[in-house]
Amino acid sequence: MMYSFRSQHGLTLIESLVAVFIFSLSLVALMVISSRGIQSIAVASTRATAQFLAQEGIEIIEAIRDDNFLNVNSSSWLANLDPCMTGNGCYISAFEFAPTPSSSAVVNPVECSSSCPPLLRTTGANESEYYYGSGDLTSFVRTIQIKGDPSNDVARIISNVRWSRSGVEYDVEVVKYMMNWFQPTLTP
Repeated sequence: MMYSFRSQHGLTLIESLVAVFIFSLSLVALMVISSRGIQSIAVASTRATAQFLAQEGIEIIEAIRDDNFLNVNSSSWLANLDPCMTGNGCYISAFEFAPTPSSSAVVNPVECSSSCPPLLRTTGANESEYYYGSGDLTSFVRTIQIKGDPSNDVARIISNVRWSRSGVEYDVEVVKYMMNWFQPTLTP
């Protein structure tokens, strides 16, 4: 007698369900990983923008200091920076500070009342500009503080940019020590 065994062809229903379940789990895991990657890229991009805005705050203060040096009528290296020496700090944008060779800064820093206002953004042909005035509201709030005595030769500039994303608060702070290289000339 010869026995013949038939081989089974195909999968059972349970094997098929297990295979679909494993495949679905792998797809969900890939979607979660890619979603978190996209979120991380967005946070990193926003953090880089905030870092640039904080550095810009330092550079604006240095430009005003340099403008004080060039202005023969200036009496102090920290002239026009009094609003930044308060506990609340000050705000100013790079587009409001526009010195000319024969004049001092057009707009001085403004003291923040309880907190500084958020920066606004306009998008031009090839670039974005962050400033105060009119434009689209952003979540970036820049506060600039100067710590130090005007009679000393060193002041500490603190430029802090805060923002919120999805209910999470972030901030970037840049600190720089600024030197008094201004020596006013005394007229007889």
